[in-house]
Amino acid sequence: MARRVVHIFIFLALACSIPAMAFEEGLSSGNSAPNFNGNYTTGEAFSLGSLEKRPKVISFFWMRNISCIKSLTEIARIEKKHNAAKFIYVNLGEEKAETVQAFINNLPVRPSAVVLAAPSVKGQYLFSNFPHTVFLDENNKVKMVISGNSEEKYRKLDMDIARMETGQHMNEMLEKME
Repeated sequence: MARRVVHIFIFLALACSIPAMAFEEGLSSGNSAPNFNGNYTTGEAFSLGSLEKRPKVISFFWMRNISCIKSLTEIARIEKKHNAAKFIYVNLGEEKAETVQAFINNLPVRPSAVVLAAPSVKGQYLFSNFPHTVFLDENNKVKMVISGNSEEKYRKLDMDIARMETGQHMNEMLEKME
């Protein structure tokens, strides 16, 4: 029995030390993101469809998945740099709000809006592995998907949001000139 536990521990240690591979799964670019409901960790109701019409980054995670710690931290770092997009972090486990919030409070960079939703949302968004992040435009159409942890895709997300902010700023300046 002790030997089996040691083997399981070694397997888990190796599995967790290998960077999560970036692979493609999920909704395709241009597809409409399905509406889903849940609750913020504060207890307030959440519905994707009721959010204001602006770009969104939805970071799906399960707090018991070690790869999600890196993903949540990287996405939260991007969030802190940009205000043009709404960032929503969605736990798809069965944990209680207090447990998820305690987990979030221990991250190096804290995500802002944390939602609890049913695990079945994975089926709506066509993915099976965590972490999974979806960047939506203001009409909730998919612009980008990040499956797993990918430094390259995090940089692209950061740059895409920065470009979007620059475009909005330019439009505002042009409107003022008219």
